[in-house]
Amino acid sequence: MTDVLPDKPSELIRLAVKDLTICEQMPETYKINMGDWHDRMYGDNKCHVCLAGSVMAQTLGANPNRIIYPSETDHRDKLRALSDFAFGDIEGGIRYLSLTGKVEPPKMAAISNYAADPKQFKADMLTLAQKFEDLGY
Repeated sequence: MTDVLPDKPSELIRLAVKDLTICEQMPETYKINMGDWHDRMYGDNKCHVCLAGSVMAQTLGANPNRIIYPSETDHRDKLRALSDFAFGDIEGGIRYLSLTGKVEPPKMAAISNYAADPKQFKADMLTLAQKFEDLGY
């Protein structure tokens, strides 16, 4: 797992939404659960992934039979930033990306809960990505 992830939050978020969509299309292998990173759950024989976990699964090519945490990758801070963004903690994500003081956090509505409305969650994440892009990030 040494692939390079984008440095810009706008690009990182868009990549994560793309990877999340791929995982959604593989229900025999992946279950989306924003409370897990990349966890093999033996009860349903699926790999449970969050937004960042979907990046581990797709872009970074993590084996779906393994439990993997961000600290086990070369991309710990970017994956943790994605997790913060997914829960609406924009300032936390900015800190993980070392952008504190460099970028004003976007003013935004709360990120919808994925379990309640996956489509709206992804739309909210893409809106956040656009706000970062508008700021040059």
